[in-house]
Amino acid sequence: MSLAEVRGLLDALAEEGCLVLTLSGGEVLLRRDFFEVAGAARERGFAPRIFTNGTLVDEARADRLAALEPVVVEMSLLGAAPETHDAITLKRGSFARTVRAAELLGARRPGQAQDDPDASQPGRGGRDGIAGRQTLVRSTRSRS
Repeated sequence: MSLAEVRGLLDALAEEGCLVLTLSGGEVLLRRDFFEVAGAARERGFAPRIFTNGTLVDEARADRLAALEPVVVEMSLLGAAPETHDAITLKRGSFARTVRAAELLGARRPGQAQDDPDASQPGRGGRDGIAGRQTLVRSTRSRS
């Protein structure tokens, strides 16, 4: 779909009262105009949820993702050890890149209010997108 077609679809969804919009793929960050699409969703009042494998998240993309103020950014760790995760993804180093993305996003706290008193409690509150994952990242780092 072109960006113009996506904007038309977003307009139709907004008219129907859609509130939460999940942006996923394949890998959502492979779409060259992903940030334009996500920005258009935000402009229309959607609360975006973003699913990514995290392997394309660098400092600049982490900043841009955080600026979108998503409800949540979700990534999957497909095993507690790099060998397991990488064997499933068939991409050597994908575990490390996903963990790094979680660290970058955790430092920016997208999908979680900075002043949320329940922010450190996984599963608490409506905007706890990354807190529980940070704990998992720390625990898997100590094992590797």
